[in-house]
Amino acid sequence: MVAMHWNYKDLFRACRIAFSAKKVWMQLVGFVVGGAGYAILTYLAYASSGIPLTAVWERFGLIPWLDPHFVSPELSAIDLRWWSWMVWSLGLLYYLVVALITSAAVAKVVIEQLRGDDFFDAKEAFRFALSRLGVLVAAPAMPLAFAALIVALGLLLSLIGSIPVLGDLLLGILALPAFGASLFAVYLLFVFALSLVFVPVIAGTTKHDSFDTLFEVFSCVNEQSWRLIVYSAVVAALSLTASGLLGWFSLLAIRLGHSVLQVFAPSNFAGIASGGPFYLRLSLPSWCPMFRYFEASGGALVSGELTAQGITQNVAALLVGVSAYVVLLIVLGYGAAVWNTGTTIAFTVLARKKDDKNLLEEREQESLEGPDELTADALPTIDQAGKVESS
Repeated sequence: MVAMHWNYKDLFRACRIAFSAKKVWMQLVGFVVGGAGYAILTYLAYASSGIPLTAVWERFGLIPWLDPHFVSPELSAIDLRWWSWMVWSLGLLYYLVVALITSAAVAKVVIEQLRGDDFFDAKEAFRFALSRLGVLVAAPAMPLAFAALIVALGLLLSLIGSIPVLGDLLLGILALPAFGASLFAVYLLFVFALSLVFVPVIAGTTKHDSFDTLFEVFSCVNEQSWRLIVYSAVVAALSLTASGLLGWFSLLAIRLGHSVLQVFAPSNFAGIASGGPFYLRLSLPSWCPMFRYFEASGGALVSGELTAQGITQNVAALLVGVSAYVVLLIVLGYGAAVWNTGTTIAFTVLARKKDDKNLLEEREQESLEGPDELTADALPTIDQAGKVESS
């Protein structure tokens, strides 16, 4: 078992614990599985409004966003149909579920490592997270459902308020209760946002059901509010810093490799290397606040022209583009691993602070208790002849 300080100092272990091929690989699996489903459904959303997939590829590349007023050089502005938004929402929901499963799996590996098992299998962690799928979905959905119910009641009150005379009086009488309900709805939405962060951690580190998991989130919000805010801010800063440093070193490595590999065949390598910026095009939708800064280049964060010639160079350029995505996912995966590791440590500390419960000792207690308890009827007996009889 790892010796803990049981305070904010433990959070700074997140960068070191997350710096592991296993955890980064698990994050990459989540990115690829979730991103593939999201991209397919988003392309289907555009296709359902009659927009050619080639135009979507030219506009966004591999990672599309839904733009309500789609514009491309070949097409005039097209307003998307309402069902396109439904399909895109399914893609977002799918990606969110995959992200929750991945976070729970990483939390399971982290808690087992803190308990002393440095070789806990990633596949076993994913199987455990999948077995907790009901908790991962139901726990965050409950505060959101209650907030939606309050909004529905508010709409009902608005409808009643349209009644002449009586409606005006009811609106005046229920003004203060309506404010209280609105304030509670805001609180529930805040809990919902936090549950997306801590429900996977709780599901990966405990065996609580949906209600107990959600109760843990409410307990952290109500009893450890400032620690929750400060710990989350520290973990976020560590995640951004770690991902930024790895990205910087990766960029230096790319520049060094580019300088070395083009020594003997600069023209051939230039065409192959152009596949990286050509295929790695991350575009923003028009509704994004940062879009106007990249509007001059078509909204592309990374853009370039493919100069490869011939079949072999084009295949090599495609492989370079795939490699560029892998490098990007590794950088993002390390940042996500730091975040999930840090939130797991933060919840472990908060559970000790608010409940005096050591999550690191739970596995040892389970192993000491054993799978089943022996009863008197299950014990072997010895008859008068000295033979052992089993009941």
